[in-house]
Amino acid sequence: MKKSFILFGLSMTVLAMFTGCSQQVKLQTGMENSSTIKSCSYDMTVSADATGLKSNSSDTGIAAGLDAGVSSMLSAGKVSLNFNGKMLKTDDRSKLSSNVKVSSGGVSFETPIYIDSSNTKLDFDLFVGVPAIFKDVLGAELANISNLHLASKDLESYVKSNSSADENKKFQDSMTKLFDNKGNKNTQVSKDMLLSFNTYLTKNKAKVQTFAKLGDASASKNGIYTIKLSKEDLKAIVSDYFSNETYFTNFKDAAKETEGLYSVGASDTVKPVKVDDAKTIISDYNKALDANKTVDIVATITIAEKLITKTNIKFAVVNTDGNVTFEIDSKLSDINNVTSIVAPDKNSDKTLNIMKLIDPSTK
Repeated sequence: MKKSFILFGLSMTVLAMFTGCSQQVKLQTGMENSSTIKSCSYDMTVSADATGLKSNSSDTGIAAGLDAGVSSMLSAGKVSLNFNGKMLKTDDRSKLSSNVKVSSGGVSFETPIYIDSSNTKLDFDLFVGVPAIFKDVLGAELANISNLHLASKDLESYVKSNSSADENKKFQDSMTKLFDNKGNKNTQVSKDMLLSFNTYLTKNKAKVQTFAKLGDASASKNGIYTIKLSKEDLKAIVSDYFSNETYFTNFKDAAKETEGLYSVGASDTVKPVKVDDAKTIISDYNKALDANKTVDIVATITIAEKLITKTNIKFAVVNTDGNVTFEIDSKLSDINNVTSIVAPDKNSDKTLNIMKLIDPSTK
């Protein structure tokens, strides 16, 4: 009997060890941990590619112009936008530097961007590089300028000088609401959408989700998730989200909050926002999806040490007017190891305060 208990105890210990080793890291865990990243280097490319694209002859006016413009741009070849840089976030401020490269139809240009902003109020410094390809077009005033600079204090001063006391107060109030995380309904909407999405994945993981090991690394901390969503999956996700009364209430509140942020200015003619009922929104979304033959999303998400380090998302649309594929590919490195990001010199002769172009009285 004693030997039996020892054998049982050893068996349970071995079983527990193997169970622990085989337990795979959860996708939600990777998402939650990644939201706490304080610094990193990143490389992200957003691209669009099309085949057989045709303009919609039923469109007129502005819609026709936009449709023709987009069709022309995509027909010229793959269009891509690459961001390569660093991010550093503290409790009070966030810094971001990036080299931005735009490519279309065999033509490309690059420009650096830097922003240092407060996490709690309107307080920022923004630098945008002037691409050489644009200098001839922008005029002699920018011929020797490398960076344009915009500071929040200059923007606030301009608004105060060129608006009434009531309009300035509305501007300041809108900025306070924008940075008020406690009352920011758009933040809550993002959380709701993520919860709704994760709930759908959990309920349908056998159909839409697969998991693979990341080399020889432990599956309890590392792995590759592949998520495949069809047009019908997208319909179900949208229906689940808007059918949730709490989520829909937050959505309507966010729409009203956004209206308040935009209803600032001397010619304030913003109309009260109108949000359709949930059933109408779901129906309209379904009609938009059904206008295409197929709509498919394939997302590949790599988790390393319980953090999402690589993401690739392909959104493919097939219809009678041609096929379009959108792709987002991103990679993170140096996670929580970036300690500083150096800003351009705003006092340099090659840096121009953009407010001088708008308001010559700016010092």
